[in-house]
Amino acid sequence: MYILNNTILELLSLYNKLIDISDEEDVYSAQSLPGLPNYRIAKDSHRNVAILITPASFTNDVYSPPIELRNLIYRPRCVCRICSRNEDIITETVSVLKCISDDPVLIEYFLRSLSGLIMSMPTSPTESEILHMVSKIIELFSAMESIPLRSIEGLWCELFLIAQAPQINRAIIAWHAEPNELYDFVDDLQRIEVKSTLGPLRIHNFNLDQITPVAGTDTIIVSFILEKQMTGLTIVDLWETINSHHDLSSNLRERVSRILTASLGNDWRTSRKVAFDPINAKKQLRLYKAEAIPKTETIPPEVSEVRFKSELTNIPSLSIASITEKGGLFKAVFD
Repeated sequence: MYILNNTILELLSLYNKLIDISDEEDVYSAQSLPGLPNYRIAKDSHRNVAILITPASFTNDVYSPPIELRNLIYRPRCVCRICSRNEDIITETVSVLKCISDDPVLIEYFLRSLSGLIMSMPTSPTESEILHMVSKIIELFSAMESIPLRSIEGLWCELFLIAQAPQINRAIIAWHAEPNELYDFVDDLQRIEVKSTLGPLRIHNFNLDQITPVAGTDTIIVSFILEKQMTGLTIVDLWETINSHHDLSSNLRERVSRILTASLGNDWRTSRKVAFDPINAKKQLRLYKAEAIPKTETIPPEVSEVRFKSELTNIPSLSIASITEKGGLFKAVFD
């Protein structure tokens, strides 16, 4: 299996080495991925980046019509002329997934998404497996046009915790599958909720339910004060740090990609430009018991979904040692 250690740079490098071709339809300059001859990185006569996939076989059991989105085209059975690096041209029927854009940021996003999915694919995929992969790409590209569900600052802090976690697999598994879930990390009876502010005061927004844990559960509030910095880390930087872990499975890489895309929505482009100081973030990190967060005690039982702000500047925080000795998720994230 082709393991992409530096996924996006490797695919971009292969793409940039492809020769240019004449202005004709269904002609591609292509190069097989090392160790995966059924997968070829390609570009068409308009320099659009594409992935050409040769199925194990074509059958009548699977049918998918061509799909056209704003920046994405999928043609399941396309008769193409393919020009290799030595300029030999062959005619072949392949599945074509193409990003129709000259925006380098979008091209990078397309290749980044593909790299993780290809790692989870069999060497010789069926048409059904190809369609399943394409559906995931389509889901990601559709999410990029949606309204953001979380702030860039909040997502940065969650990724920062994951990237620093000594047990990164467990941290990712515990990470919220849906952006609007009550807690950011859940594992058995332990909960972690991440809050961020640009300061200077440690003031955060809370949902009353977040700091009123269910009996038997243990909830920690993680508070960050962030500082923007041109030379700091962006969400993309943290994403790459997480992907660089060699023991991370393709399913977990895909999970991170899916949650990030759904959370960022159409803020994905902005997220590349906003950077925060990681040293200051680590220095300003504080941990609190959920029950210690200041709140009103006079909420009638008929009232629900209460939201408010609390300042934590003078609230006693917890030591990391006192948290990690509880084991489980807390040890996996903070040890």
